[in-house]
Amino acid sequence: MACEWSTVMAAFRSMVGSHDRLQPAAVRALYHANLACAVVAGLALAGCLAALGYVVWKFERRRHNLLALHNLRSIVLLAALVVCIGEIGHQWLAVDRLGRVRAGCAARAGTERPEVHSTQSEAFTADGEADAVAWATVTVGLGAAWLGLCVHLGLAWLVRTIERRDMCGLLYAVLAAEGAQSIVRWCKFKYINDVTDTGSRETGLRPPAGGSILGTPEVFLTLAGALAATALTVVDGFTLYVE
Repeated sequence: MACEWSTVMAAFRSMVGSHDRLQPAAVRALYHANLACAVVAGLALAGCLAALGYVVWKFERRRHNLLALHNLRSIVLLAALVVCIGEIGHQWLAVDRLGRVRAGCAARAGTERPEVHSTQSEAFTADGEADAVAWATVTVGLGAAWLGLCVHLGLAWLVRTIERRDMCGLLYAVLAAEGAQSIVRWCKFKYINDVTDTGSRETGLRPPAGGSILGTPEVFLTLAGALAATALTVVDGFTLYVE
């Protein structure tokens, strides 16, 4: 076998930051979590752009004062954008590193052509599938990070348009999009914690001395993104209540 799954998996787990605590069997479910984030962000972005086009086309500017908590929302939005940029950077590094590992495996596969028996062939096929899942996980994660950034920017533009045209009722749509973002991020955060806890129990491993799962890039950024999305939801919900 030219390149074992453990080599690719080691690179992936290193970028995730869980090392020995994230089991290979959980990577497929993590891919589904990233895919859910991407789908929710894509739907929210599409709805945001549709609502934005409707407001701009249907209503004229008629409001001169700002919405309640305008400044607070700007601060929370800035924090959310910083988190999104951090997620993009982390996922980009993961894609780049795993891509180089896969390229090295492909190069060795082209030069080494050992005779493979049936059992070895089955193992090679399984390793190839696992490799594909790991690659899909990081690429979908990168796409979800970009979509998350676009959603925050689109919702900020929509809120500003609502503010200028005095259409506060459309804040319900903003709350729905932000609430969906918050829920899917909290679900991903809980899943990663559950996976690492399960992995520790099954293998009998303990976290490294002085280390914490909250100190890993993947989980820290997911938690920060969930907190930012929740804070935006709370601020816009209170704004809708006041208005």
